[in-house]
Amino acid sequence: MTTPGTPPGRLTVTTESALEPAAALASAVVVLAGVWLVLAPHALGYAGTGTGSDGFWNDVVVGIAVALIALARVIGRTPMLSAANVVLGIWLIVMPFVLSYGGGTLGTRATWNDIILGIIVIVFSLASLGLGSARRAR
Repeated sequence: MTTPGTPPGRLTVTTESALEPAAALASAVVVLAGVWLVLAPHALGYAGTGTGSDGFWNDVVVGIAVALIALARVIGRTPMLSAANVVLGIWLIVMPFVLSYGGGTLGTRATWNDIILGIIVIVFSLASLGLGSARRAR
């Protein structure tokens, strides 16, 4: 979109098309959380081990989904994308119990990682959702 007074061929971004900086920051944190979910099974050592293998695949799949949805939220102006990540955050919290990660060191690592990341995804997605909705209301 060109604005009046802008030379032809030059594009400018108006504040109408830009995501609120605070909402973009909240979504960026969620992107990083998604990336960590993909890396965590290897970093914390529960990739493909016994009961942790369910945790591995769920962390990878959910991590990719969370990161892509949050990235789309940063790029676009669709607050409801953050709502989708809230649902995925809730899934992260209940996932260890639904899939029975089990006890032991590896199961405990996977469980706490998913619970903590679930809380982070929920809190920052709600922040992004609220900040984006507040901006649209203005």
